Amino acid sequence: MAALRSIRGAYAYRWLIAAGSLLITWIYLLFLRQRLPIEAQIPTWQPPVLFPDTPVIWLDQVSWTFAVAVITLALAVILTAVSRLVVGSWRPWAGTVALGGASLVAVMAGNPLMLLLAWAVLDVADL
Repeated sequence: MAALRSIRGAYAYRWLIAAGSLLITWIYLLFLRQRLPIEAQIPTWQPPVLFPDTPVIWLDQVSWTFAVAVITLALAVILTAVSRLVVGSWRPWAGTVALGGASLVAVMAGNPLMLLLAWAVLDVADL
């Protein structure tokens, strides 16, 4: 959204990108429902002495339910943001998308290291 702001000044495109990205994520989560459980692991971090575990994303029945709820709430905020329109202000939309993504990672954390990283991102964004 920031890159689009520098290239093209149209205001509606930024809202469309925010709403479209959350809608695509929501549809993709519905598609993943049939393929549960899913695990994604980052390759081993170096050095293994400092990081014996690697971050893991785990999507199962419980985390899928929370993931759909998080994305639905973020999508509802973006879709209703048009009624609270402040001309030229796209930063709240970008923040909603970013916090929705970080919350999605926190919900799907498969081990304490991934949960700690996701919480750190959410805390920094909240600060």
